[in-house]
Amino acid sequence: MEVLRTFIAIPFSSAVRAHLAECQAGLRAAVPAAVKWVETENLHLTVRFLGDTPEGDLPAICAALKTAVTALPSFPIVVSGLGAFPSRQAPCVVWAGVAEGRAALQALHQRVESALAAAGFTAAPERFSPHITLGRARGGQPAPGLAPLLTADGCAPISDQVTRLVFLRSLLTGRHPVYLPLAEYELTGGKTGREDG
Repeated sequence: MEVLRTFIAIPFSSAVRAHLAECQAGLRAAVPAAVKWVETENLHLTVRFLGDTPEGDLPAICAALKTAVTALPSFPIVVSGLGAFPSRQAPCVVWAGVAEGRAALQALHQRVESALAAAGFTAAPERFSPHITLGRARGGQPAPGLAPLLTADGCAPISDQVTRLVFLRSLLTGRHPVYLPLAEYELTGGKTGREDG
């Protein structure tokens, strides 16, 4: 049985992705080689990373996600500011933050976790902290020169409407990962697109 690398995410509009790419460009100019930046088409907000997933588990995950979004309305968020993990002073993962809509994102995450738990999947090992990964320092070492740029006003606010939850497969290639949708769910109780399994 094939094992897939999977995760559950919120996609963004093309306008938001383009805006985040502009935020990346300003950082890239300061540290041209120290960070591997996420491609514009791959920018998203991860709700739950599942990792290695046996193909046989896909139907149960899809059913759990359908349950999680049932009757859940869409909601607005505002993406704003820059930060890093483990800290701004030691930036290994650079991210854009969520200034508004965090409570709704937390509620969505909790619904997903509860539905997955009911289907027999283990809980996420880390606390959910809504963010959009922009880049990762090469070699896992903090990128020098970034810290002063990672501020609350380092990426201007932009709003979006969260209308979909996407179950994705990540294919690791030599250059960058390719994300393939396994299923998409509207936050109105319905499903759009294709559902495998």
